[in-house]
Amino acid sequence: MNVTLETKAACLAIVSVFETSRPFGDFAAYAVLDDGAGVSYGISQFTHRSSSLATVVESYLTGGGAVGRKIFEDAMPLLRRNDAAAIKALTASRTFEKALKAAAITREMRAAQMLAGERLYFQPA
Repeated sequence: MNVTLETKAACLAIVSVFETSRPFGDFAAYAVLDDGAGVSYGISQFTHRSSSLATVVESYLTGGGAVGRKIFEDAMPLLRRNDAAAIKALTASRTFEKALKAAAITREMRAAQMLAGERLYFQPA
């Protein structure tokens, strides 16, 4: 099915309203969820437990993202695991939180989030 850019934008805005109460998500949004999902980040609330946060960070690194690069590289082993210990370790890391928030202003992180949202959520729908 061919979807126009306008239709796609409308679909993304509707989903965003349900997820964030705003038609456009916040690339720097950061929360620690108390339901065991761990860190929730970005425009589509990518989470540690679902592995979508790992997808975003890997895409950011692959795309040449520099802000927080060393922190993200060091965190990748934990991001690739979604057990309680790994989730606890990253939710407690203020360094990781600050790196995510700082990277959100870069075009590489915005592109990584858009790409992950497209692949993980829009295309399957």
